[in-house]
Amino acid sequence: MRVFVNRDEMMQSVKKKIKQVNQLKTYEIGSTSDMVLENTITGNLKWAIEQFGKLENAKCTFATKFSMVDDLLDANHNGNTQMRISVNPDFIIRKIEIGTSSLIDRINAANKMHRAGYKIGVNIAPIILLDNWQSMYKELFLLLANKLDEDLKNNLFFELIFMTFGYANMTINQAALKGVIDVFDKNIMRPKGRGKYCYHVDIREKASEYFKDMIHTYFPKATISYIV
Repeated sequence: MRVFVNRDEMMQSVKKKIKQVNQLKTYEIGSTSDMVLENTITGNLKWAIEQFGKLENAKCTFATKFSMVDDLLDANHNGNTQMRISVNPDFIIRKIEIGTSSLIDRINAANKMHRAGYKIGVNIAPIILLDNWQSMYKELFLLLANKLDEDLKNNLFFELIFMTFGYANMTINQAALKGVIDVFDKNIMRPKGRGKYCYHVDIREKASEYFKDMIHTYFPKATISYIV
């Protein structure tokens, strides 16, 4: 987790950019840290949400793998903030996303934030194609369909992000996180820069079609913002 202490300076830079752009744009405020986790220590996320709530021509967005959102429910967001709840199958959360909130807790957090008037999206990331990935992700979609509020399901958007594997990160994870599994599969992955790998194009395209079919089946009113 990275914590920033110059939030006033950063907000002034954002306001300057908003003035230059002079049209409605959405600004990512959590690209270097999970701000829901950080907020439990600093209060920075609630502060940023309320700052954006005062602005015109600007919205903010953040993704999270944590469920500690109660402090945000009464924030004066003025409809200017969207949260993308980042999800994965329960097995991947327990064996790879170690230390993050459980899947059901993340879903409950999404419902809470929706009821508080926030725009909510589902961020499936990183998509990891383990041996039985189809069945695991189908279970994920079934749980989302059963546990998300009906009104939220009718106003939902999805983001799909396939895993980029880094040898350096894996070495750190194996040393720091007891029980983490190795997700590198040389049979379906190709080099992507120094020490990094991604899925072969044909593998990813077939998987992308699977996810689009699942979303159409279980969330026919949802949109897909992007697949990368």
